[in-house]
Amino acid sequence: MRKIPVTLVMDLIDQGANSAQIVRELRERGYSPAEISDAINQAKVKSAISQDVPEPDGGEEVELPQPQEGTESFVELAEEIINEKWANFKRKVGDIEDLKNNLDINLEKLDRRMKKVETSIKQLHSAASEKFREQETRIKDTNTEIKALKMTFSKVLEPLATNVKIKSGILTAPKKVIRDTKKKGKKKSIEDHF
Repeated sequence: MRKIPVTLVMDLIDQGANSAQIVRELRERGYSPAEISDAINQAKVKSAISQDVPEPDGGEEVELPQPQEGTESFVELAEEIINEKWANFKRKVGDIEDLKNNLDINLEKLDRRMKKVETSIKQLHSAASEKFREQETRIKDTNTEIKALKMTFSKVLEPLATNVKIKSGILTAPKKVIRDTKKKGKKKSIEDHF
């Protein structure tokens, strides 16, 4: 960063240049509006300090010297500084209206995506609920079929088991008869045992 040209501004003021001429001279020498403004302000402060300000006696009011330069050049300088800062801001951030429009478009896209996701979730939930109901119905049907099968088997197996017991008794009875006969010497028929 360059040194602020305060002494140059003071020299130009001493030569009788007004603010507009000082600003133009410094612009030609390549100083930025911020540097020009700082230099003019510092030169005014130095000139005000260097003037002898009399001490007030008792109740006397002392009038301080007012700057004689016109305010037009300062307004121009301020506008130029603001424009320069605004241009820098726009260059860094971009056009605010474009930024707003882009944000609006992106928000609309995001809103549409969210609605699609919500719809998909509702459809998935509905399909999953339907599948669960179907599975529950199948399980109930299978349970009913198993109970019916159990009842049928119990009705069929009970007489079958009884027949098996009877037949197994018949097969074991002859062995017993033969043993008993050998012991007693008598022959008994199978019917005798029943």
